Amino acid sequence: MRKRLWRVLLTVLVIVIALGAWVVHAGFDQLQLDGYIVYARAFPAGPTPCAAGQKPCPVHMVTGQVLPCGVVADATHVYWASFGDAAIRKMPIPGGPVVTLATGQDGACGVAIDDANVYWANYMIKNGSIMKVPKAGGTPVVLARTAAPAMILVDRTYVYWTSGTNPHGLVMKIPIAGGDPVVLASDQAEPYGMAVDNTHAYWVNRGDGTIMKIPLGGGKAIRLFSGQDEPSGLVVDGGKLYWTTSGGGTVATAPVDGGEVRLLATGQGDAYALDVDRSHVYWTVNKGGGFIARVPREGGAVTIFARGLNEPSILTVKDSAIYWSEASTISMMPKN
Repeated sequence: MRKRLWRVLLTVLVIVIALGAWVVHAGFDQLQLDGYIVYARAFPAGPTPCAAGQKPCPVHMVTGQVLPCGVVADATHVYWASFGDAAIRKMPIPGGPVVTLATGQDGACGVAIDDANVYWANYMIKNGSIMKVPKAGGTPVVLARTAAPAMILVDRTYVYWTSGTNPHGLVMKIPIAGGDPVVLASDQAEPYGMAVDNTHAYWVNRGDGTIMKIPLGGGKAIRLFSGQDEPSGLVVDGGKLYWTTSGGGTVATAPVDGGEVRLLATGQGDAYALDVDRSHVYWTVNKGGGFIARVPREGGAVTIFARGLNEPSILTVKDSAIYWSEASTISMMPKN
């Protein structure tokens, strides 16, 4: 019996060693978060070439980034978090030097901006944090300590975020100037993408496929929609919600007060992040070759905006261009 047990343990050890060797050989970086070992694929530093026949071509603003996670832009600069080397950076939109605003930010991901500051979430499994730093540079400030913060956004008064644990996920906020964190909703099933308007906060629960909302001043969380297959990205605009489902490969919309869910796109692989402008909804897809697609907000034909991309993730849509993070680059493309 004892010999059999040792044989089993030896076999398991061999499998573990072989698996570790494979992930390293396959190009995965070994990262450590709160003592946990996390493997994340390390992609080549070079930019993805322009897909044949595509005009205009994506512009790779900066390359050699290590797992960029989140990108936002204002009128003059683009800002992003570099998860792999724990940094927050910016660069001028016309091109120019990359400026590092913060280092040592383990788990740096989701980024938001207002007129004065850059905000981000440090996705640490136990000891995560919500941070800010002036756009012009300065000392990073810890706004809140929180477990596993996922998505982050900001309005004129508060910073909001989801904490992606399941089944005890949280939706939270804290004043921009600092203070005590406020729990808007608790016991959520892996809350992820979120949005806010003048009255409510909205979020998706990946764990149970629901779309939720709650008054910004607090109250009872309301389930708006259910049966969504791994909902991911979420935005609110003009009294409507728009979201993606990574499991279902769909892009959907519905009124913020509930009602009929309309599918704007299907068969979109692992549709992930999305954003909107006045006329279209845009989203990222990795399955079957990375690309960014779009569809008119009121429905219609789905078209490919940019294709041949290398693992596109977070994107932000501005008046004249779209910005997004790929495996090792920050990229943009004019709308016209």
